[in-house]
Amino acid sequence: MTKKRTEQQIVDQTEALADMLMKAFHRREKADPLSTYRGTQDTRARHCWLIACEIQEMLTDTDPENAAAEVDDAPAPLMKAGPVGATPAWEPLTPEVLARLQDEPPRTKYWLAPKARGLMPCPGYTVRTPGEVCFDAGAAGLVYASELSHIQPFITPELPS
Repeated sequence: MTKKRTEQQIVDQTEALADMLMKAFHRREKADPLSTYRGTQDTRARHCWLIACEIQEMLTDTDPENAAAEVDDAPAPLMKAGPVGATPAWEPLTPEVLARLQDEPPRTKYWLAPKARGLMPCPGYTVRTPGEVCFDAGAAGLVYASELSHIQPFITPELPS
């Protein structure tokens, strides 16, 4: 017989699991100890939350994002893990794609593929700039569309192929 957990217990357990993942994978604590993994702007911590959510869903058939929505007024997730195997194709940055990106809401997350050889793709958020599409790539700083060859919608924290 399975014991029914409250929404708060589900969220607390998922946060604890994300904390374990952060320490195991990144050998560090989240940057802001007062923030939650689900509401943080720290990309690594947010990835740990998403993985913890997937683990919860796989093992307990529970959606921690729904539980979190019931518990608090956390902002909508900046990234959402998609179904396994649902990987969209890389899109070349054509004029049509750039026009579409200018209409996207700020902070829409994408994988960014730089034109320069030797640089790995990295995640980045759309940023409103007058006249040019720009992405906030965290530690890499601002990345302009002119520096990129392709983009891909961000679905999972794993580097797309």
